[in-house]
Amino acid sequence: MSSFSIEERPDGIHVIYLADFRRDTTDEWVAASRELLALYNVNGQHLRILAKMAKTAMPTPYGMPKAIQLASERPRSLALSMAVIIPNNFILTGLRFILNQVRDSHYVEMCDTEEKAIQWLDERHRQYLSGQSLS
Repeated sequence: MSSFSIEERPDGIHVIYLADFRRDTTDEWVAASRELLALYNVNGQHLRILAKMAKTAMPTPYGMPKAIQLASERPRSLALSMAVIIPNNFILTGLRFILNQVRDSHYVEMCDTEEKAIQWLDERHRQYLSGQSLS
């Protein structure tokens, strides 16, 4: 059984939780993320994601290339904002590596608290609603 979950908050932010990056967890996360990306791109909506990981989560040789591939597949027309709460230095290093592999990562914000992550997502959504560019 995977250690992945996703829920939508009343304000429309999707909260993704990963307890680990085992193969089954990673595969479920990637599949759910692809569905969200496609749905929001087709509907022309602003997709907001809050990504949370367990403090014990560690990047894996299987998960890293999958994350890079997923980030590379983001539709250019999609309005996307993703705040990632960084639980440890291994995740910080892994995320930096992933973001350096993709051409455009302005939509990702690394945060140390959930409060800061929500504030950033809310500000990005205000910009989106007012017609400002999110790039």
